[in-house]
Amino acid sequence: LYADEDAKLTRGKAAALLLYEKYISDDAQLCINISYRTRSTISKMMRNVRVWMNTEIDAVQLAELFDDCMLEMYQLISGSKASFNHLHCISLHPATSKETQQQIETQIAVNEISTTLTPRLFSPGAQRGGVSPRIFS
Repeated sequence: LYADEDAKLTRGKAAALLLYEKYISDDAQLCINISYRTRSTISKMMRNVRVWMNTEIDAVQLAELFDDCMLEMYQLISGSKASFNHLHCISLHPATSKETQQQIETQIAVNEISTTLTPRLFSPGAQRGGVSPRIFS
């Protein structure tokens, strides 16, 4: 039983490392826009592969590892979404087809629905029973 859990954690750590290298490391190919504090906290844990793979971490901590990144990205995109929503007050160019106008209005409605649901998913403590994601500092 414990060997299976250890294998799952090892695979999870490897997957987290791939995400770190692709999106968070200083030379990441698709570097995301997150705060220096968040980037440096994760980098301190993961910059040395051998140390990271031998770090004692449980499944909950591993699952919550990138929560701050997701929250920061959500907050950034929320501002852009608010700007986009303002556009629906402006009339579209007269040459815009009715079909395109309907697609835009549908997308705005979908975005408004998802915005009302998403903050609950990413609010601090919502998924982790109040456990701080900065447990590694």
